[in-house]
Amino acid sequence: MRHITLLAFVYSVLIYCIPCRGGELSELFDTLHPPGTSREQIEADGNPLERALSAKEKSPEITEISLERAGCFGPCPQFTVTFTSTGTVRFVGGEHAHLRGQHAGTIPQRMFEQLAWYIRTSGFLQMRDYYRYKEMVEDMETVYTSVVADHKRKVIYEYGGSGPRDLWVIQQLIEKLLLETTWEKPPLRPPQ
Repeated sequence: MRHITLLAFVYSVLIYCIPCRGGELSELFDTLHPPGTSREQIEADGNPLERALSAKEKSPEITEISLERAGCFGPCPQFTVTFTSTGTVRFVGGEHAHLRGQHAGTIPQRMFEQLAWYIRTSGFLQMRDYYRYKEMVEDMETVYTSVVADHKRKVIYEYGGSGPRDLWVIQQLIEKLLLETTWEKPPLRPPQ
């Protein structure tokens, strides 16, 4: 009986006390919105990128698109991928990712341009920076989506799929670009 009680205690500490570690995009989000900033404060501050872009009439020039899956307490993949308008790809894979470690590659520029067009027309740049339902379980996946437009970075934090449908579509399109990547050195697949 003592062992069961001890295991229950250890499990509760793991579930409630150890956050999922993020990577580059989670650090950028924390830079824009320091830890301890409330959800209400993040939403009230608005989006500096949106304010800058609304002053312009032309479409913003998107030069970088990134996605980071920060994992969960289960087998959620952890990775960060960044695509640039020049066609370069940088991938860093962690736990449960289809590729592990750092990888570099390229995609056709037209594919980047198609994704950038969708991001502009979907309203991504006007989306909130933070999406999380008020009442949620603490073991769901955290996803950061980032775009650099007109030399300004926007990072969206999303927990448990709580963002708008267009954000989910953008995340899926970013992941699809991984299938189109030509890797500099063909990556080795982890053992199945």
